[in-house]
Amino acid sequence: RSKSFTQQFFALPVERQIDTLRGLYTADGTASGRGGPEFTTVSETLYDQVKGLLALAGIIPSGYIQYRLNGRKAYRIFCYGYDRVLFHDRVGFLPQSHKQEQLRKHIIDHPPRKRKINGTEPITFKHDQSGMEGAADEYGISLPSRGVAVPIATSVD
Repeated sequence: RSKSFTQQFFALPVERQIDTLRGLYTADGTASGRGGPEFTTVSETLYDQVKGLLALAGIIPSGYIQYRLNGRKAYRIFCYGYDRVLFHDRVGFLPQSHKQEQLRKHIIDHPPRKRKINGTEPITFKHDQSGMEGAADEYGISLPSRGVAVPIATSVD
């Protein structure tokens, strides 16, 4: 119930934090049947930390509290639409995992719709993980640009 990342973890370089997030999703996350990556935990602290790490990667996840039959809460995080493509490119599951392949296939089969964000045209999104190079151009996927958030902590007190 009290699972969480330590303060020392947040002192690591952002790339190492994202690598750890990739491992967490590969081990405990899913590529749902609706095509988006999902992660569920009973720890509210870990829920908040994972959402923060996704934001650090420029991904805006959705989440909700799920009440189980035993009365315990479970916190679910998911990414759909443009954010599932961003998840694939910036975090993903481990490259050779069936979850990464399932996510890749769903993005190709069901690309997000093009749309204007805040009145501006989206930019073309380039994929840099194996199996997705050029998919943005080939399938017409366009995504808005997003800034990357600053690290939650940069040093350990």
